[in-house]
Amino acid sequence: LHKDRRMDLSVRSWKLERFASHVKDWRHFIATPAQPITISILNDHKLLIAQGTTRILESLTLWEASTWIKGVRKKSAVLLVIKSNMNDSTRKIRFQFLADGGMTS
Repeated sequence: LHKDRRMDLSVRSWKLERFASHVKDWRHFIATPAQPITISILNDHKLLIAQGTTRILESLTLWEASTWIKGVRKKSAVLLVIKSNMNDSTRKIRFQFLADGGMTS
């Protein structure tokens, strides 16, 4: 596990092959060697999906997530349905893990 000494946050990350998000339309992102996509779970209960080192594609706080997020997995792909209680809207994100597992630490 990687430790960030400034905030003492543990990070667990996996490489993704692709990522997409849907609010009104699907936005698709494909990982490349120059711009890899990673999904990380931070010790402070956050899920972060980023492309490269500077582009954040998704950031979620996972506190009480079981009440507002549902997921489905099929092989190496995951679909998450995220419901907002503030404006009664729903959005979706989907991602596919890299074929070799792509776990980083």
